[in-house]
Amino acid sequence: MVWKEREREIGHATSMIRKQQARIPKKGARMHDEAMAERVARLRALETDGTCGGCRGLKIEYENRGNLVDVVLRCRLGGSPLNLHRLEVTPLGEMPKCEYRIPFEE
Repeated sequence: MVWKEREREIGHATSMIRKQQARIPKKGARMHDEAMAERVARLRALETDGTCGGCRGLKIEYENRGNLVDVVLRCRLGGSPLNLHRLEVTPLGEMPKCEYRIPFEE
């Protein structure tokens, strides 16, 4: 996969996650804290070129869950994109360090 294809794939996945975050079906609807934290971690993983977003090992999959399509991030090299980018592990403003990262050559 070349970098241009990866950028297109990341753009599609981030737009899907942002739509899920902005979607409120009716007044007073609630969102589980864990689901919101996972979506934030997915966005952080995709949007940072220094970690998963710019790594060759990132695999983006789409899972159907009823009427909702969920974005699933996997690492082919053995890491965990979600665990690496959780706010408890890596606070905002800090760049997570991944030992498995293989960057794209542009």
